[in-house]
Amino acid sequence: MDTGLVVYGVDATMRTILAGGVEVIVVWEGLTHNRMAMVNKETGEKFIKYIKEEEMSNPKHYTDPKTEAELEVDHLQT
Repeated sequence: MDTGLVVYGVDATMRTILAGGVEVIVVWEGLTHNRMAMVNKETGEKFIKYIKEEEMSNPKHYTDPKTEAELEVDHLQT
């Protein structure tokens, strides 16, 4: 049964996939996001970020917005 539900954007799509709520996914060839497993150096908290290739050098992606602690890249998938 088609529920008519749809998600847009990399973050929302990945959350929905991981929750098991995707039957069909449509992507385009020019997807330029990288998957980065990050670790908060102060708290040890781990999380995933999806960042466009051209934004990889932006320092805001390497700082925890809550604690302002430095984030370390644990794993990068392009």
